[in-house]
Amino acid sequence: MVLKIRFVGLLLFLVGLGLIIRPDWVGFSVSTESVFAAAESRVRWGFILVLGLAFLLYTRLKPWPVLVATLGLSVAAGYSIARIIAIVLEGADINQWLYLAAEILLAIPFIVWYRKLNAAKSGASDASDDASVADDTDSPSDKT
Repeated sequence: MVLKIRFVGLLLFLVGLGLIIRPDWVGFSVSTESVFAAAESRVRWGFILVLGLAFLLYTRLKPWPVLVATLGLSVAAGYSIARIIAIVLEGADINQWLYLAAEILLAIPFIVWYRKLNAAKSGASDASDDASVADDTDSPSDKT
């Protein structure tokens, strides 16, 4: 099941990446009003990339704090990736750089939270492994 979820995530990520690069595949043209409008017409496809990242990073619904941290990290990272691609393809605009900086700043707390939750989870599993090893070594021997 996890493999299927990750495959769907990879597929969504690649479709999102393709639509960011070529939005005309589905009939949307890139705006020519300004550099900002052109970049924003590409960034809107970042939501598909975000869904793909979410499925790639996390495949369960519980525990919910890890799910929320994963979704927040996926949103911030996905739109940052979309914005970087738009800046490369359409050119730089001061507003695009400000939005990118804001998205990166929003990602930092989610990265810290995600790492803390995963460290706590792995620490708990290490403690349970240590307890089971201690139980095995403390058993009395049957050499009487």
